[in-house]
Parts: sequence; C-alpha cells; structure tokens
Amino acid sequence: MAFIILILSSSLASANVYFDIIGSYTRTDDIWDQFGGGGALGIDVTRDVSFFFRSMYSTKTLHSKADNEESYSHITGLFVVQYKLQLMNLPLFWTASLGLGASRSEASYKILEDTPEAESEISDLGPAAAFWTGMLYVWTQHLSPFLEIGYHRSFYNKDFEGKDIEGVQVFVGLRFTFFGKNRSIFEGY
Repeated sequence: MAFIILILSSSLASANVYFDIIGSYTRTDDIWDQFGGGGALGIDVTRDVSFFFRSMYSTKTLHSKADNEESYSHITGLFVVQYKLQLMNLPLFWTASLGLGASRSEASYKILEDTPEAESEISDLGPAAAFWTGMLYVWTQHLSPFLEIGYHRSFYNKDFEGKDIEGVQVFVGLRFTFFGKNRSIFEGY
C-alpha cells in the first residue's frame, strides 16, 4: 500500500497543472442561444488523461432597455475527464472530454406595464452532463490554444421542467500551464 501511495504522489507531483480561459457559444434551445465565457482548473494525471473543473457562464438579453426586456442566463460547473491523443508526432492533440456536474438557468421578463408586479423571474438548479471533442495545440511550454465542439444537457424538475435546456457548445480557449513538468518545444514531437 505504501508503494502505491509513493508512486501516485510522485506522479502527481510532476504533473502539469493548468488554467483555461474560455470563450463560448452555447445553444440552450428554450432559453435562446447565448454567448459567454468561463474557465477551468486542471491537472494532467498522465500524458494522455487530464482531470479538471470547468465553469461556464452565458447570457442573452432581448429588447434591451425596453419595456418588454427579457434576460436569460445559464451557468454550469462540471467535473471533466479529458483524453488527449497526439497526432503524427506533432505538438497537436485531438481531445475527447466528458463532464458531469450541475447547472443553473434563469429567465426574467418585464411586461409592458410599469409596476413591480410586471416583472417575473424563474430559475432552476439541477444536474448537467456534457461531452466535447476538439484540438489542442502545444504552442509553447506554457501556452496551448484549443477549440472544442460538443453537446450539453441540463435536467430540471421545477421552473424549467419540460423545457429543453440542451444543445451544441463551441469553446475557443487558451490553456496556461503554470506548474509541472513541461517538455521543451524542440524535444521530440
């Protein structure tokens, strides 16, 4: 048992630790298509497998500053496992990811009357799942741009029960590796 703990702790101590900054397009069907952003904090467990926590926020406003303004938002927090496959000894990786966690969606509406009762807001919190595939390019030892496309689904049982809060997601991001064992950019790709 002590041998297994020693092996695991030494491999994790030399693993890459990184932070992702992400811009996103999220299709949410019943609460409009939304643009947003977010981030992730992760660790490479092996050269091919990473674990991270990814949080994304997106929003959409219709009829901004008008009497009938509508606002929609969607936020997710997912624990993700990612597999990376290096392509043809290049600093280019195909990625496949699976995430499970929670999401919260909100909608607020103003009605054409100017009274406090003319505003309404609904929101729901529930489990969420998503998967993505894409490309990661190791540009330098510390910077890796990526592009991912995938599908997400939220499961609600109150205000958004029966609504389709699901759809395509597109992520454009930059991974900053700030700790770990990085290879030289000139070393054996």
